[in-house]
Amino acid sequence: IIHREYDSASITISIFRDSLEIWNDGLLNEKLSIEDLKKQHRSYPRHKLMANVLYKAGYIESWGRGTVKIHEECKKHGLPEPKIHEYSGGVAVTLYKKKVTASDNFENVLRDPLESYGINLTPQQKKVIDFVRENDSISSSKYQELFDVTPRTARRHLTELVSLNKLKKVGDKRGTIYVLS
Repeated sequence: IIHREYDSASITISIFRDSLEIWNDGLLNEKLSIEDLKKQHRSYPRHKLMANVLYKAGYIESWGRGTVKIHEECKKHGLPEPKIHEYSGGVAVTLYKKKVTASDNFENVLRDPLESYGINLTPQQKKVIDFVRENDSISSSKYQELFDVTPRTARRHLTELVSLNKLKKVGDKRGTIYVLS
């Protein structure tokens, strides 16, 4: 409410099988980085008067603590670290569910956006994504170990996930790892 741009897009909430993404129009202040949001930091509200009113009304406890509280709550409940990133002129926070179970009711949950384009991930690809969510990254050698495949097959499968925009390649040669896109 106090950080968004009000003259353009509305807040978007996307619900997936294993995550919830909240996107808000308006980029971070140039004095802040995504890493800053994980620790105590200054706040730069676009709407200072509104921030002051919400603070006095008890809706916000202190400025610059919202994202820290999100990280603390996820950790407290054993959930993966939330992903905060900027895209399309706004900031998104993605909260991940620990694990999807067979008893979960998906009737009112949106499908993976790739599925709506006819792109379905294989069970093995889904396992890779889950592994990266839990461990922050995967290397080609770890992929080989997990799925008992050759180095060439591991690279091909990981490159496929990069082309589907599920993973991002970081590094070069032996130091290459793959992280969530």
